[in-house]
Amino acid sequence: MAGNVKDGGRRLQLYTVDASVTPATIGATAVLTLTEQISTSLSKDDSGIFTVSLEQIDATSTFFDFVRTYASPADGAAPEDITYEDNSKMLGAASVGTKFLALVRGATVTGGADASKRVSFYGVVAVSRTSGSFDMSGGTYIKPSFEMTSAPIDYDVVILATMMTSFMQTPAALTLSSTNDKYGRVKVA
Repeated sequence: MAGNVKDGGRRLQLYTVDASVTPATIGATAVLTLTEQISTSLSKDDSGIFTVSLEQIDATSTFFDFVRTYASPADGAAPEDITYEDNSKMLGAASVGTKFLALVRGATVTGGADASKRVSFYGVVAVSRTSGSFDMSGGTYIKPSFEMTSAPIDYDVVILATMMTSFMQTPAALTLSSTNDKYGRVKVA
C-alpha cells in the first residue's frame, strides 16, 4: 500500500494575494474557509493550468457574499483567452479581478514513506464566474458550485509556516516557484 491515499481533507482556505510583485503580498487572514466539501476535483491541462472544483454544501451568506464580491469581473466580461507561441496561456477570466492564494487540504497517504501525510494543492487562483450555481429540490441539500482556475505567477510566492498548520503534518514554509510552479503545485507533506 505504498503511497495510496484515502479520504479527502475537507478544507479550503483562500487568501488575497498579489503575485505580480516581489515579495508577493498575501492577506493576513483567509477571506474564505470552506469545510463542507463532499468531493474535490483537481484537474491539470497540457499547459499545467489547474482547475479546482468543489462539490460542497456551504450555502451560507458568507459564501454567497464572497461569490458576489469576487466571482464577477469588475467590467462584467472577461477578455478572451490567449495562447502564446510557447503554448503558455493567459486566461481571460484569470486576468480580471482579485487573485487568491488557494490552500486545498487533500487526502491522507496510507502507506510507505509518506504515511499519514497529506496530498494538498497550493496555487494562485481566480474564482470562476459560474461559482455559486445550484439546484434545489425537496429533501436534498443545495450544493452551490465552486470552481477556481490557477493563474500564472510572475515571482516566487512564499507561504508562511503559520498558514500551513491545517494542511501539513509538520507545518513548514512552502515556496511556489514562478518557474516550476507557475500554475500551482501538488505537494505531499
